[in-house]
Amino acid sequence: MNYISVIDHEQNEVKVDAPPGDTLMEILRDNLFDVAATCSGAGTCGTCHLHVDEAWFGLLPQKDCYEEDTLRDSFHYSATQSRLACQITFDESLSGIRVSLVNSN
Repeated sequence: MNYISVIDHEQNEVKVDAPPGDTLMEILRDNLFDVAATCSGAGTCGTCHLHVDEAWFGLLPQKDCYEEDTLRDSFHYSATQSRLACQITFDESLSGIRVSLVNSN
């Protein structure tokens, strides 16, 4: 089973099924986590901002300049953990990835 571990806003950790080919944003949204994703995955709003566990961060594709600009405007920006869930496509190599939801305000 492919899965992601999600730490929600109340610090509860939940494992959810993760279908390959979906973005982390889609997986979070489909599992009813509080992710606004108001730009529908275009990477411009920052409402799917999450923190990736540092052990996994280096395994992800590099951020492009647009994602970096969006993240730097966030109050909870972390150079070593912040990513936009809409910009990460899940595949089997990411099974078990641990992410924390970030308040968008």
